[in-house]
Amino acid sequence: MSQCEKCALFLTGRHFAPDLPRHVPLHLRRIFICDEATREARNGKAAPEKGLCPLDLWVLTFIGKNEPFAIRHAGNTLDRLVAAGCAELLCNLFENASYSVRRDLWLRMIEQHADRLYLFDALFERDCLAPVTDDMLAQKGNLYQFSLLQANSASAALFDDLT
Repeated sequence: MSQCEKCALFLTGRHFAPDLPRHVPLHLRRIFICDEATREARNGKAAPEKGLCPLDLWVLTFIGKNEPFAIRHAGNTLDRLVAAGCAELLCNLFENASYSVRRDLWLRMIEQHADRLYLFDALFERDCLAPVTDDMLAQKGNLYQFSLLQANSASAALFDDLT
């Protein structure tokens, strides 16, 4: 798998970045580093796109900190989460991402996965929006977009001010 070979978290790959996992406490580093055993377990499944890799865990963990590596790979993680039908993790990705990253992810979602927008129904429900359908998106698409783009934006700013 050529993507694994190019990943900065693949331990035996030539692009491995040993400084990257140093952001993580020592006892947690194993879950963020991909090795041959992790790769074999993930690729041995009948549908490899259904499994999350250490890169996805990295993105989900560090997207809220605006970590550059996480931001750079957020789109690929979005694709894998959509393919796996991981609605909760997908909502988590959007809730923790900054406004600009959410905007980019929303555009990617609309362009490539418009038929899977129902994965965000839990977020839409919080804003009293009906479950998304093609008709609802055509009529009130701006409300759904606003709901996702403004998710927790005030609370994230307040949290950043406290730290």
